[in-house]
Amino acid sequence: MTSTPDNDGHARVDDDPISAGTKVGFGVAGALAVLVVALVISGAGHSSTSTSAGTATTTTASGTTVPTATGPGVVHVTLSDTQGLDAPMKLIADKSTVPAGKISFVIKNTGTIEHELVVLKLTGSQTWNTLPITDAGDPPAPVTSGANKVSEANDVADTGTNLKPGETRTLAATLAAGNYALVCNIAKHYGLDMRAGLTVS
Repeated sequence: MTSTPDNDGHARVDDDPISAGTKVGFGVAGALAVLVVALVISGAGHSSTSTSAGTATTTTASGTTVPTATGPGVVHVTLSDTQGLDAPMKLIADKSTVPAGKISFVIKNTGTIEHELVVLKLTGSQTWNTLPITDAGDPPAPVTSGANKVSEANDVADTGTNLKPGETRTLAATLAAGNYALVCNIAKHYGLDMRAGLTVS
């Protein structure tokens, strides 16, 4: 407790029991508490989780879950184009060989139009980059003219619906040993280079 003179010279008692140093300490503690709350809130908008299988996902503030899986049984596939059907396209897989069993394809469409992924089991002398373009329609069927797709008779897995530009999706498949073609079989896309090979051993 301290006293200070007032305007008429009388002593005035300061009955505030909290010292100036203590008040500063409270102020610092309050600021730290606000900072901690802000960090917790910002961290809540972007979180990562993982499973025992080694598959991870990242959840953004909007609630969208983006797969970030890694491992020998995970294949990242990029579907891309720069001008739609007016320029070459690409289907790029980050692995060409994987072990037999459960495979996760993490597919991202970085192009300007919709794409898909179809996994085809190759038979006999078939090779992934020379499949005959003999079909058309949805589902693809053989035609005598106007063919713009390859046959999907040996389709073992596919995305079902197309991926919109910017979309990422995970496709799970159990693959036996053998050779496979990864293709986008939307009309004309295979012919514009949307294909890659995959060996399962």
